[in-house]
Amino acid sequence: MVILNIGLLGFSDKRHIVYTLMRVLSGLGRTVFFTQNKQYLMLSEEHLSDFEINDIHVVIFNCDIEDLEDEYDIDSYEYIIYDVFDELPLKLDVAVLLDSHDFYAFNLEDLDLDDIPVFTACSVEKIELLPQEKLIKIPQASSVEDILQLMFQKRELIPIKRGKFLKEMTTIISSITGLSSSYINQQLKKEVLKA
Repeated sequence: MVILNIGLLGFSDKRHIVYTLMRVLSGLGRTVFFTQNKQYLMLSEEHLSDFEINDIHVVIFNCDIEDLEDEYDIDSYEYIIYDVFDELPLKLDVAVLLDSHDFYAFNLEDLDLDDIPVFTACSVEKIELLPQEKLIKIPQASSVEDILQLMFQKRELIPIKRGKFLKEMTTIISSITGLSSSYINQQLKKEVLKA
């Protein structure tokens, strides 16, 4: 039974958010990560589009999300993470919108922003669709590029011990998932989770 559907929406680099979510959710329950980003093929030694890493089912897709959800037994997962560019999942519990020049490529009216938490790294002054209290500062992926590169090289969810980034992402992931900051902090710093 699905506990949480998380949608990461936009054309910006979302690897740092995906990475921290994967580390945190891998120990909580059956998790699937659906992405349109072919960069994640590098996490699979054989460059497969359907594989597992540290108990996370990863699916790299190029079909409509509706077709994807028909193909996989969505209810067999407890946590679902979507990383999409230009099509919104049918159902979300939490949305994270990331700024880019293509931000308005989304039809934001398809999301019922009043009923689900929405976090965004968009420029505060430019976005009138979202109330101020729904805006959140998300650090840039470039601040941990070396960790992300190492993760792809080793194909492991390596620990995050970088102080400022760890603190910022702990707060963000806690807001997104509702999990305690202490649990998240512990999961992110924990030694390598072997595949």
